Amino acid sequence: MGLLGWFRGGSVRGRFILRRWLGFAAIWAILLAACSAHMPPESNRRSAFDLEYQTVLEGWTAQTTVYQNLDNTLYVAATYKSPAFREAYTRKYARDYKLTPDDARRMQVDQRTVAAGYHEFIVAVAAPDKRDLDIMSRKSPWRVYLEGAGPAPIEPFEVRPVAKDARMESFFPYITPWTRVYQVRFVASGPDPAQRELNLVITGVLGTARLVYRAAH
Repeated sequence: MGLLGWFRGGSVRGRFILRRWLGFAAIWAILLAACSAHMPPESNRRSAFDLEYQTVLEGWTAQTTVYQNLDNTLYVAATYKSPAFREAYTRKYARDYKLTPDDARRMQVDQRTVAAGYHEFIVAVAAPDKRDLDIMSRKSPWRVYLEGAGPAPIEPFEVRPVAKDARMESFFPYITPWTRVYQVRFVASGPDPAQRELNLVITGVLGTARLVYRAAH
């Protein structure tokens, strides 16, 4: 006899247990609904801060697809870690990881120091052919440049792979199991890059990806 059949049978005890179970389930559902309807202030603040970070992230992230003979050869999404982005990133990181005020200030100082010395990007790439995911080795079909940071395009000071984990996927939601992720750094020189347009260029025999970042974000 199935569970429902047992409850429906002539057993008085079975009907009693069923009524108690249904009553408990109804109370639990009401409590859950009440909790959802009356979020605590901390939850409201967290949602507001997450929305702030998402807005800044979208403003400093560009995406494009490279095509060759109508076939896509490379998909690129990249975030420029501008001073404005770093400020929002620091606030979210400090909140998510419950940093002390002193630790949060130290992180903010570190982020500002890096921003003053480098133009840094988080770059995620996806491609039908895994060989085309390589943007850093000498055998790569791609070359990476930055335009707008000086009188001529400049090559990266550093390109290194970044491990994908829960933190990276939370801060950069375009990272998926099918993307390969890199940190790309260029040495900063000249005026504040936030006052001009920067173009991150990934180019080669398969095509060209040009990702544009403007100050009006």
